[in-house]
Amino acid sequence: MDDKKYYDKHYKNNFKNSRRLNHKILRYFENKLLSKIGIHFKNRSIELGCGSGQNIKILKQYNPTFDIIGVDNSTMAIKYAKKYYGDYFYVGDAMNTHYKNESFNTVFIRDLFHHVDHVSLLIEEAIRITKNKIIIIEPNIKNFQVKIISKLFKIERGLRTMDLNKIKKEVASRGFSCVDDYYDEHNIKMSIYLLCSIKSFYKIFNYLSILILPPLVLINMIWNCLSYKTGSYRVMIFQRR
Repeated sequence: MDDKKYYDKHYKNNFKNSRRLNHKILRYFENKLLSKIGIHFKNRSIELGCGSGQNIKILKQYNPTFDIIGVDNSTMAIKYAKKYYGDYFYVGDAMNTHYKNESFNTVFIRDLFHHVDHVSLLIEEAIRITKNKIIIIEPNIKNFQVKIISKLFKIERGLRTMDLNKIKKEVASRGFSCVDDYYDEHNIKMSIYLLCSIKSFYKIFNYLSILILPPLVLINMIWNCLSYKTGSYRVMIFQRR
């Protein structure tokens, strides 16, 4: 099953479960992550691979005047994004959007590169339709929980081979400067997400999660002490030279 079919099926059958993942602690860390980049969305922007619209929802909470739209190839994801968050979501191919050159001030891409086979095509399209900035947020495979997720869930298999340094070099070689590159420090967020994901797939964990979270967080803390650059997400912000 390809990623599009998986997400169509996921949002059709499990959308209520996926919304439950919006745990209040998880929401706190998500808000903190996205609020840091909110300053870059002052003018017309687009998110490629927007899924069910959670990122845009949070960005619009940060500033309701943001002129931002979302594009995703999952019909079911866009259906629910429109239903719950607004009419600024569209079904489309992130690697062939049909928008005119430099249509957007900012192109935002989160959790998409590890789902595509042709990374260069996604980079090329992002560069074509932006006039100013590209923002990329992807899970950090050096993070303990991200490693577990990449092995537990087939849909996240691309995390194992995704090379963010190569993506950074390719964007920079196309007339962009990387003005910021940092790791999200809130690793407990990924612990909660991992647990919630497991609970949604394996109901046996519903009553065991309170026992699993403390050792998971402890292991993660030890891992972080022994490793380098282990934040759950890597954020890269590029500006056209």
